[in-house]
This record gives sequence, structure tokens and C-alpha cells, in this order.
Amino acid sequence: MKKFISKATVGLATVGLIGSLIAPAALADNTISGNGALSTNTINSVGVSKCAVYQNSSTVAITNASSTANSGQNQANWNTGGNVSVTSGDATATVGVTVTGGDNVAIDPCCGCDGQLAPSGDNEISGNGFKSNNDVNEVVVNVKKVKQKSKTWALTSAKAKAKTGKNKANGNTDGTTTVESGVSTAETTVDVAGGGNTL
Repeated sequence: MKKFISKATVGLATVGLIGSLIAPAALADNTISGNGALSTNTINSVGVSKCAVYQNSSTVAITNASSTANSGQNQANWNTGGNVSVTSGDATATVGVTVTGGDNVAIDPCCGCDGQLAPSGDNEISGNGFKSNNDVNEVVVNVKKVKQKSKTWALTSAKAKAKTGKNKANGNTDGTTTVESGVSTAETTVDVAGGGNTL
């Protein structure tokens, strides 16, 4: 007489951007008892637990920014007698471009189960007859895999242009001619930061 029990328990936890709560699992308990002499009694218990986390973040940015400031080009020409004054104010042009890639953050990536399947520890073969052959084979396989990928691609074009001056005071007779130009400032800033992966 042969008695054979084969039991496979599979626990699967797959986590994407939204996780599912899966409690830790354990292999089932099995008991073989009361079999006759010379019988062969076997318990095969196989458990596989897999926790897989896949995260992907892609950022694509194409920007074109332009800023222009002009001051000046005033004219005071052909004046006769008296003082002439031409003053241009400040010209400021500022351009700022900021591109930040997305982040992947896996916190407790297997939702608490941590991909662990515990041995049952309660398989029992007892009370069998004379010279019976009794075996318990228990295999537990736990697999945890986390994969994260972050990609940032940016094409930016930024231009800042500031002009001041080109004032004219020509052909003036008698008196003082004064021409003043303000400060011309152009500033361009481009910041590109790639995404990050955190476990």
C-alpha cells in the first residue's frame, strides 16, 4: 500500500504603481497516519512566493523661451539755445527654464508580505505500520524582484536680450548736451534635473 500526498501552494504578490495588500502565507499542514505495514507514505509540500515591483518614470520636455528688453533710442536734435539732456533707463531681460524628471519611490514594495512564504512546520506522519517508509519533503522558494527605471530627456532653448542706448543729440547749438544710458542686463538660466529612484 502506498499513500502519496503532493501539495503545492503558490503565493503571488505583484505591485505596480498601485499596491495590493497581501498577507504573508504559510504552507498547509498535512497529516498521514494509520497506514499498514510496509506502506510507503510521502508528503511533498512545495511553496513559491513571488513579490515583483516594476516602476517606470519618463519625462520629456521641449522648451523655447525668449525675453527682450529695450531702452533708449531717444532723440534730441537740432535744438538752439539752452541745455539738452537725454537719459535712457535700465534694460533688464531674464529667462529661466527648469525641467525636473519624475521620481520613483517604492516604500514597503511588497505591501507587507515582503515576498516571504513560511514553512508550515506541522507536517506529520505517525501511527503507521511495521517497516513503513515515511517521508516529508517540504520546499519553500521566496523570490523578491524590484526594478526601477527613470528617464529624463530635455531639449531647451533660452534667449535673453537687453538693449539700452542709441540715443541721439545732434545739431544742437548753444548750451550743454548730455546723453546718459542706463544699465543693460541679460540673464539666462537653464536647470535640468533627472528623476531619482528610491527603495
